[in-house]
Amino acid sequence: MIVNQNRNTTIACKPFHAVRLWDRTRGMIGREFGEAFDAMVFSACNAIHTFFMKIPLDVLFLNRENTVVAQRSSLRPWHPCVWYFRACTVVELPVGTIEKTGTSIGDRLYFSADGMN
Repeated sequence: MIVNQNRNTTIACKPFHAVRLWDRTRGMIGREFGEAFDAMVFSACNAIHTFFMKIPLDVLFLNRENTVVAQRSSLRPWHPCVWYFRACTVVELPVGTIEKTGTSIGDRLYFSADGMN
């Protein structure tokens, strides 16, 4: 589970942590958010692309303290590269999640073991 501690809102109930090389390489390519997972988390990461994807994404960039340092709403497919130098973790979410949860730069996220893969 991913919770925005500043706003006391749940961002994701079933995040998928892309740890294995194949999962990190594939990311959201050929996938959609749904019952299996509602967020894709990349640790030790500060850049993403949306090549070969079919859906737009909301994206949060987090620092070492899991504080949002940058965000992108409705990032369209086939975008070559989005990166933020100070980020250490990237969270990809369904479009509208940032707005729905009121998440903004400076908010601190909490990752609980509930619902994690």
